[in-house]
Amino acid sequence: IERMSTLARRIFKKEIPGFLVWVVDPSQDMQPQVQIWNELDVPVQLARDQVIGVFNKSDIWDSGARANRDAVAAEFSNLQWTDVSALMREGLQKCTDRWVYAASKTAAGLDAMAVPLLKRQDQKRAAQEACVSLERAAKASDFSLMANDVRGALRALTDVFGEVSTDDILKKIFSEFCIGK
Repeated sequence: IERMSTLARRIFKKEIPGFLVWVVDPSQDMQPQVQIWNELDVPVQLARDQVIGVFNKSDIWDSGARANRDAVAAEFSNLQWTDVSALMREGLQKCTDRWVYAASKTAAGLDAMAVPLLKRQDQKRAAQEACVSLERAAKASDFSLMANDVRGALRALTDVFGEVSTDDILKKIFSEFCIGK
């Protein structure tokens, strides 16, 4: 939590580019989900384009889950929330649009940081290719086309950051987080 809180504060202070996605499952106990968010100590004055709120599993909500959803949405009304059901494929396009919008706002904020970050011409070209791919992804009419454009953006960024495999990501996650009972 401490590392996540530090990262969140740096994003909101615009020290580093980024945005947060808070996924909430209203069909489960809300207290621990809200407690984790509160422990992040995220500033109250959140920019609406820096946090994306997602209520998942909307296809299985009963009246209790709907009440949980409404209570969290009211408590955190400064966030824009999206209801999502991956199973029914509902809300995915809206959620994707919000992610692409947040990523584009982040990329726009990189202009001021681009000088120290991207010193070589090939790095700048790769970053521009990634932005073009993300813009295409935002306009894609099909999820497979969108996924292909997002993969294209990631491939372009390997020129800047090096190749990252799924194994690399899993090693990073398990090396820095304690997962257990």
